[in-house]
Amino acid sequence: MSYHTEPKVRKEIDALLEQNSRNVAAFKTRSKYDLKTKEAFRKAWGDIQRNIKALDPKFYKTIKTQND
Repeated sequence: MSYHTEPKVRKEIDALLEQNSRNVAAFKTRSKYDLKTKEAFRKAWGDIQRNIKALDPKFYKTIKTQND
């Protein structure tokens, strides 16, 4: 499976990345979508990354969190 060649995979990954965008935009806003804590925010991003990795490990390498 590949983000660049499989429309279904692209759609699923795009939805996950959109969710992360909402998480980032809502963080510390006190809105109903605010995850409230850094721990919850990091966990949500970790879950999203795991789902992306399951769909396309190669694409995952381009978006994963860097620990430098």
